[in-house]
Amino acid sequence: MKTVSINLSKNTLHAKPIRNILGINNLPLVNSARFYPTDKARFDALNFRYVRFHDSALENPGMQLVDISKIFPLFHLDETREENYFFKQTDLYMKSLADSDAEVDFRLGETIDHSRSFAFVNVPADIDKWARICRNIIGHYKNGEMNGMHLNITRVTVWEEPDTDVLFTGSVEDYAEMFIAVYKLLKKDFPDIKVGGPTCNCRNIGLIDKFLRICSEKGVRPDYIITTMYTRNLEGELSPKDLIPKAKAVMDKYGLSDTKYSFGEWHYGVADWSETRCVTKLGFNSSESAAFSTSLLVDLMDIDYFEIAYFYAWRTAMWGLTDFLSEDLKLLPIYYAFMLYQKIATECVERLAISTDSDTKARLLAGKTADGKTRVLVSCFAEEDCIIKVCADGADKAILKSVNKAYDEKQCTDGVEILSENGTFDITHIGRDAVYFLEF
Repeated sequence: MKTVSINLSKNTLHAKPIRNILGINNLPLVNSARFYPTDKARFDALNFRYVRFHDSALENPGMQLVDISKIFPLFHLDETREENYFFKQTDLYMKSLADSDAEVDFRLGETIDHSRSFAFVNVPADIDKWARICRNIIGHYKNGEMNGMHLNITRVTVWEEPDTDVLFTGSVEDYAEMFIAVYKLLKKDFPDIKVGGPTCNCRNIGLIDKFLRICSEKGVRPDYIITTMYTRNLEGELSPKDLIPKAKAVMDKYGLSDTKYSFGEWHYGVADWSETRCVTKLGFNSSESAAFSTSLLVDLMDIDYFEIAYFYAWRTAMWGLTDFLSEDLKLLPIYYAFMLYQKIATECVERLAISTDSDTKARLLAGKTADGKTRVLVSCFAEEDCIIKVCADGADKAILKSVNKAYDEKQCTDGVEILSENGTFDITHIGRDAVYFLEF
């Protein structure tokens, strides 16, 4: 069994800061009042800095949530009149954010249509009217218009995956026209809001290029670029390291070199849903996914122009963070992996330099809390069995928490105490994928 040596100095800072880049799509469920308090407490515990909305109705069957067609269901009616909007259920949904400091990205679009009925994913019959409806919805949720709310909406993303027919049947030109119409209205009435797109698959560099060319020709400058990201690769072809620079090159081409880039949806999974829908059993939210996801977040934190990674989703079928079919809404490994990652990303005030003199696939993140505790995250994705030796200055004992194939809640939350040998803590890594967290 090989040995991986990790070196940490509690007094040496990393060249790059700690950033909380983790966002989430959707909020605690509101279609079940019975389970809402539990769901809300678990949601708040992860300290998401950013919240975005897509497919909210899939997580809350029977609820009229967020989508333009659900808030303004009869397109032929007068969009200036409050009684023609159905805000009630989305208002209830948004109350989860009443006591939150999270920044909100309000997605203006529609839920995916797997039925191929294309009832709501077509190009609006009147794009200018559609843009006015969008503007009024943002006014309701940001500025309290039409007896609304005052949410911390800092971003508005226009539509979702215009390169996928189950989400949009129009052309790139149609999408760009919709984007520009909304962009101009929002910038006029809410100049502090950032407006972004095109929310396509990050592999679709051609669409990003065409969209930005049209925007440039019309004198419109998107405030951020946002795409989806589905992959099983951390390295090589189809990995974020391969695809993000390609998108950045197109942004630079159109004078957006200072513009931030984000993932509007991401999780461990297939790169192209049209090719396959399967991964390993429970791979979306197992220790396999947990190790991939925390490793990716560590990589993204070091990309200066990368801003937000919105995980998809809070609790939708097989790729959520809790097992909604279990009696007690069991928390899944990926939930605990995010919890451990966030203990550094949100609670540490300094990022510590950490290095390894060994050949390893592990991603490393370390920080120091305000009260002087040192925390280390070691995320092993597709790593062979090994002994991980964490070398720390002077510490004689630590609490070890871990997410692995045989995880249990107590192991993830309480952890176990381990002793050092001459300032070195040994972790036995067995089973390919795992996330380890040390605090001393």
